[in-house]
Amino acid sequence: MCFIISACNGAFVAQDLELGSTDQPIPVVGDFSSAKAVIQSSCVGCHSAGGSAAYLPLNLNTEDEFLAAGHVVKGKPLESNLIKRLRHYGAVNSNMPPAHMNFSVQDYNKIVNWVRNITSNTTQTFGEYTCAVDADPKPDRMLRLKKQEFIKTLNSILAMTEWYLVTTVEANQELTSLLGLIPEDHGGENYNSFDQTISIEHVESYYKTIERYATLLTTPHASGPVSRIRQIVANFSPIAGGLAARPAGDCALYNTPATENCYRNFIKAFALASHRRTLTDEEINFYFSKLNLIESKEVIQRRLIIAMLSAPDFIFRMESHGVSEPLMANYKKLSPFEIATRLSYTFWGDMPDLTLFNMASSGNIATDAGFQLAIDHVFSTTNQIKVKNTLKSFYGDYLHFSKIPKLNAFSTPEFSNFAAGENINNVGFNHRTDMINEIYDMFDYYTWTAPSDFSEVLKSRKVFAKTSALAKLYGDGTKIWDGSTNISYNPSERAGLLTRVGMLATGEHLTSPIHKGVFVLRKIACDDVGAPPPISEDDLIVNYTPDMTTRQKVHVLTVENKTNCASCHNKFNPFGYAFEKYDSLGRVQSGGENIYAANGSIAKKVPVDFSTTVRFGGQDHNISSPEELSDKLAASPVPNACYTKNLFEYFKGRAADLKNDGCDLLEINKKLSAAEGGNMQEAFKAFMSHKGFRYKKIN
Repeated sequence: MCFIISACNGAFVAQDLELGSTDQPIPVVGDFSSAKAVIQSSCVGCHSAGGSAAYLPLNLNTEDEFLAAGHVVKGKPLESNLIKRLRHYGAVNSNMPPAHMNFSVQDYNKIVNWVRNITSNTTQTFGEYTCAVDADPKPDRMLRLKKQEFIKTLNSILAMTEWYLVTTVEANQELTSLLGLIPEDHGGENYNSFDQTISIEHVESYYKTIERYATLLTTPHASGPVSRIRQIVANFSPIAGGLAARPAGDCALYNTPATENCYRNFIKAFALASHRRTLTDEEINFYFSKLNLIESKEVIQRRLIIAMLSAPDFIFRMESHGVSEPLMANYKKLSPFEIATRLSYTFWGDMPDLTLFNMASSGNIATDAGFQLAIDHVFSTTNQIKVKNTLKSFYGDYLHFSKIPKLNAFSTPEFSNFAAGENINNVGFNHRTDMINEIYDMFDYYTWTAPSDFSEVLKSRKVFAKTSALAKLYGDGTKIWDGSTNISYNPSERAGLLTRVGMLATGEHLTSPIHKGVFVLRKIACDDVGAPPPISEDDLIVNYTPDMTTRQKVHVLTVENKTNCASCHNKFNPFGYAFEKYDSLGRVQSGGENIYAANGSIAKKVPVDFSTTVRFGGQDHNISSPEELSDKLAASPVPNACYTKNLFEYFKGRAADLKNDGCDLLEINKKLSAAEGGNMQEAFKAFMSHKGFRYKKIN
């Protein structure tokens, strides 16, 4: 029953850790003054001028100023980046402050309790957004390139050498090994885009990768005395200031002399790859001053590439060159190159292409008409695959695909008997991948082929299974989607996203109504589960009978005579109970739930109850089946509004504030709603075209 107990500790997936140590009681203290004292004594030394973490200062003047920096999520320690980095949290990268600071469990719990006790200024109400006249959005964060964005950007630079080299960075064995050292992005229960950590592991792996990459670019090509960098600067030179292509490119020809002007032009051109903008004269002088012109061209170019790709402007999406808006206090209008970069990384996860760079260089992208042309280019047929791949990343993060477990992860006899005949993990079968691809195909269809809003995804009976093995889990191995035909499931057996097998699989022979309920409450209804209260040993005392279903066991463990647990579990358990119609492979439990003997064999089946009462949108809903739950959710404005919030948070890289971000959320949600003539594709475009996209909120 580890999956249930872990949920009671606030860890809603098996891999997650408990919040803090249980060795000592949590102190009552939980206010800003006590947390501030700990942070000042243990953290500020490094996070201030001259410290090792001076790039991330901690403003402790007031509680509001500290919260505005986004280090914590009000009332949610488990979702707060500050907590996850602290020693005693337990994860691998939870190593702050350094060991010599003697940061105690009590210190840790003071900060945790402070975060837990902070109340939000807004009410979590979903269904309709409002644009308040006093809305005051948070300042925009400076976003670090995610790992995959870093890799894509290196590939896009390399792709400009296609005349001399057709490859990717992953095709280079040494580079592939170095890329593997870059830490993965981890947002915890939030999106991975929330992870803005820069650790020593990041710094070292970035530098080693860039060093090897620079060698690859500056090595003469086998067909002649031309380095791969020549084609890159030849492409960028005209954009970087009206230069002819050859002068900058000729610096990469080893049989021609190089001049000071040539190297300055080289710096100017390559800056579009490294800084994604043109450089000032001062910046060009800075890089040129570091050169030793008696060294070979290859060495000089390699040094320049390493220096420029190691700059903060490459690692981060820097937005510091905008101009103040007289009529918009605390806002700056992004520069043309910053607009191009924000567009490309938002929906391509990659650097701007030459078209966007040219639009930025001319300044056209900063006009309303030019900006619309840029949006059309981003979503053009030519670039649609890049948009689709970015949306795949969003859906994978949104739906927690990384947490869909390996099937039969524990290799138990119960699972082997339960899944007999399904070829799970047999050679030639990959059910887990098939499950994920089915959901991708579903979203792809309702985004591009038959544009719809999110409610259609929740109620669709359309078949998207593409393999007979996956179709067999649905009860008919012949119902396979070929990408175009319109085949549907029995409407009384399946309804939409939440009843797809990939959303139901647990990796073992048991279902997991707690996890399912938490997911629906958080990701579909946008209701807050909250931090778990302290539990006692009495809370873990349970009395099961042999013929109990999983639902009955969960009720006994979390609700029956469980005062501490019941308040939360009564919110999300009922959502999970509705899906007990299906087993842990997503198959309909037509004969009831399996009861297993001591040797793992199936002893008998017992009836399953999946009727329930759930609450969303401020109302209680009596539910008789998962199909009815899906249909009622689809008929409510709540899931569309929740989808809008998740979309906003993923691309913004921070939590949404319902009041202060209400204007943007309202605009995007209208473009999503089918009732307003919208759909998911229009919602994505609305994120780019809404008022705040071309502006940066500053402190």
